[in-house]
Amino acid sequence: MVRRILSDEWAELRDIRLRLLTDVPWRVEHLAVEQAFTQAQWEERSRTDATSAARAGFVGCDWDGIVEVDDGEIEGLWVSPGHRRRGLATELLEAAIDWAAARGQGRVESWVREQNAPGIAAHAAAGFVLSGRVQQWPDRAAWQVHMFRVP
Repeated sequence: MVRRILSDEWAELRDIRLRLLTDVPWRVEHLAVEQAFTQAQWEERSRTDATSAARAGFVGCDWDGIVEVDDGEIEGLWVSPGHRRRGLATELLEAAIDWAAARGQGRVESWVREQNAPGIAAHAAAGFVLSGRVQQWPDRAAWQVHMFRVP
């Protein structure tokens, strides 16, 4: 089951974000920043993910997956190792797409590392296609990401 984060789930949001940042090596620079967040900062983030008209967070399988979408762009998608390759990432993406479409956004965009074959497959299963755009991360010239969008 995939659902939107609730306003009072700041502790769960904190825990999954820290698990995500520990598990994903190319996001490690954000780990120290988010570890230093105060309770008030986490409370504000969960309120925003739960109630904002421009941003939303969705979780699945009892907090074993998360996606956050901000103004039509996927900002983070993660599924815990024990729940991967079961369709949860696609379900999370579909929830974000449905939410954005209900707000009149014509497309949802996402950057995915080109080496992340499971991530690319999850996006394709949710209707994303390659846009042809490629960018290099400024601090990791060897790592490229592709732009996907819902047609």
